Amino acid sequence: MLSNDADRQDYTKRAAQEIVEKGLKEIWEVLEDLALVNAIKEGEKTELVPEEQIFEILERIS
Repeated sequence: MLSNDADRQDYTKRAAQEIVEKGLKEIWEVLEDLALVNAIKEGEKTELVPEEQIFEILERIS
């Protein structure tokens, strides 16, 4: 049990830190996905990347 205020504060601080770290990791993963989608779209627009290669990349990351 958390017997005193210092223990409760420490526990709360650690719990909050874990939540923030998990949230940041999830945000980072979303940003990576968005960057990849944008890169694929740009490659498709400029035709620098063949369409079949785009599908290969998408299959690999799925």
